[in-house]
Amino acid sequence: MKNLKKKFQFRIHLKSKHLLVIMTFFCGSAVVSTLASGVTSEPLAEAAGMIVVPFEKSIDGIGSWIGEISQTFQDKQELINCLDTIREEKKQKEVQQKAEQALLLKDMQSPLEQGLLMEALDQPDNFPQVFKKYQGLLSFPEKGLYACICSFVEETYLKSFLKDIVRILLSCGAESVFPVIYVKNSALFVLSSPTLAHQEKIRQSLEELHYPQQCVTFETSFLHGDTSEDLFAQIISKISRYERILLIRPETGETRDFHNNMAAPWRISKLREAFTASPAETDIPSLLDSVFTPSMTPDVAKNIALGLFLNPDNSGQEPPLDIACDFFRRLYSCTQTSEIRKLAEIVLLQEKDEAASSKGGANISLLKSYVEAHLDCETLSLKWLAENYLFVSVVYLSKQFVKEEGIRFSDYLNKKRMEQAIRLMVYYHNDNIKTIARSVGFGNNPQYFSQVFKKYTGYTPTEYIGCLCALLMQSPSS
Repeated sequence: MKNLKKKFQFRIHLKSKHLLVIMTFFCGSAVVSTLASGVTSEPLAEAAGMIVVPFEKSIDGIGSWIGEISQTFQDKQELINCLDTIREEKKQKEVQQKAEQALLLKDMQSPLEQGLLMEALDQPDNFPQVFKKYQGLLSFPEKGLYACICSFVEETYLKSFLKDIVRILLSCGAESVFPVIYVKNSALFVLSSPTLAHQEKIRQSLEELHYPQQCVTFETSFLHGDTSEDLFAQIISKISRYERILLIRPETGETRDFHNNMAAPWRISKLREAFTASPAETDIPSLLDSVFTPSMTPDVAKNIALGLFLNPDNSGQEPPLDIACDFFRRLYSCTQTSEIRKLAEIVLLQEKDEAASSKGGANISLLKSYVEAHLDCETLSLKWLAENYLFVSVVYLSKQFVKEEGIRFSDYLNKKRMEQAIRLMVYYHNDNIKTIARSVGFGNNPQYFSQVFKKYTGYTPTEYIGCLCALLMQSPSS
């Protein structure tokens, strides 16, 4: 019995590959035996076929299944590879886009630097907001900057001084992050890596400089601030009293010369003030014609356009980088003052449309609040509200109302009046139609009130009140 059980277990645990080997051996032996004995092979072939064919089919099925699985894995791998390719292409595109933006900002760096000084000098009381607009675009860190001021630098040997500055900063391991600001025999440069050792080495190197016909020794001093904003606020206060200011990039010698004329007609603050006082009514072409004169240089014109574009609402937040870069690209391509004036006009026109839209929304909100509080007023109309309450064009107000609410004002007013009439009927069970009509602005015209009420509810006021009374008289049991 035990041996039988063991044989049974053996049959149970016998693997298919073992059985396949046995049957292959059996069939091979049978073929050899047949050939050796000369016996006809047909019966043997049939017997072998009955045994081998099912195994062949099983093997074919397994092979097909394995093939399907393999194909599935291949399809999944192809999909993964495709997704990886898409991700890589997207990543490369983002990297390329950032590189292009960085390159554009680099090209715009000089106009942006000059724009910062011009706006800061133009709006000293609004300096924090001005600085924040430019900080990200110029990649200023929050902290870690200081300024060195070198006095008694005469303009006659300024070029030699700048070459020595490049050499000294390189030897001291200091990095200049802003062009040299030159005003009345004083040169100021903004540096990173603010350590006492750097400062002392720079001081010593500058005071050792000497040029032919130089009568005095250079004197150096340093400015520090808790933040970059604090530092630049000090710089602006130092240079604000000078009329002529030079911005010089010592590595290339590129020089920008502009005048700090607080009474200039192109003052950005005055231009902004004139526009924001009443953007909807401002004659933008005439305003810009008075600013962008034929004698104005393209550099000054670019800075005015920059001042108008960079956050005109004075919130201190820089515009999105992609939008800013698009504007910079267009501005950078302009070579004539007339082209820059046209671009500035586009900026103001866009702002005008936004202001009109925003004001329109505020007007509609005020209008709706007034209507809610004065539904009993018989003279209430869009014309009266436009002329006596909001002081705008009735045509403009009508278009804006339809745009905001999707219905005409007259339909809106009647809807609100009917809703109020229903409230009065429900609360007071009043069957005096004249009183209700008068309470919702229909005066002594209950007939017209009844017409509007039926149009709105499908019932006359009398029928509606009758239905209400019938519902109230019904007992809970019924």
